Amino acid sequence: MIHNLTAGHFDSGGGVAKPLDMSVVVKLLHELGGTDGEGVPTLEGWKVRFDDGCVILPWKGGRTNRVAEEFALRLCRDTNCQLLDREHGREVGPGELVGLVDKATLAG
Repeated sequence: MIHNLTAGHFDSGGGVAKPLDMSVVVKLLHELGGTDGEGVPTLEGWKVRFDDGCVILPWKGGRTNRVAEEFALRLCRDTNCQLLDREHGREVGPGELVGLVDKATLAG
């Protein structure tokens, strides 16, 4: 089972306050993603979904999808969006993600 991150602009109750800027989402998908055989966007081969102005990123499923983490980090930087781990009912801060560069290596 794949565990997801939901990226978007949320109100205090977890509802969508405004949609993401899809031009930024598409740009990042072109930089980091691909598509499956049916044209569905993917990150490291895992399908990306869209719902109500948010993007749902495949994050964990036996391993961590570092490309999805990098996508999330760049999306947060470019749109000031939030990341929710809806399965566990919590917000995920960018500091909790590694992405494609190991932060411990940069600090050392």
